[in-house]
Amino acid sequence: MGVAELGAFTTVEMSYRFAVGFATLTTLALQGVWIVAQFYADRWLETEYLTTQVELQMDMVVVTVTTVVVGLLFQWYVSWFEPPGSRAYHRDSTE
Repeated sequence: MGVAELGAFTTVEMSYRFAVGFATLTTLALQGVWIVAQFYADRWLETEYLTTQVELQMDMVVVTVTTVVVGLLFQWYVSWFEPPGSRAYHRDSTE
């Protein structure tokens, strides 16, 4: 969620929706790399940790649902509670 913090505490202009979407897509991309690494490590090391492809697919489903839920919770939090160091907080307090 570093992108969302950049939007809140710096002069970078981006919407919270973009920040949440970017963080979600980045997390999914990293999970994809991790799944490929797990698969090839299992084959190269000749282990039997991954017995079916369904295990890998369920990992991706769990990560997708988790990142979407956390992203929505973060967006709700930011819309209700403006951080004290953010630009909008200072703008509202000086008016």
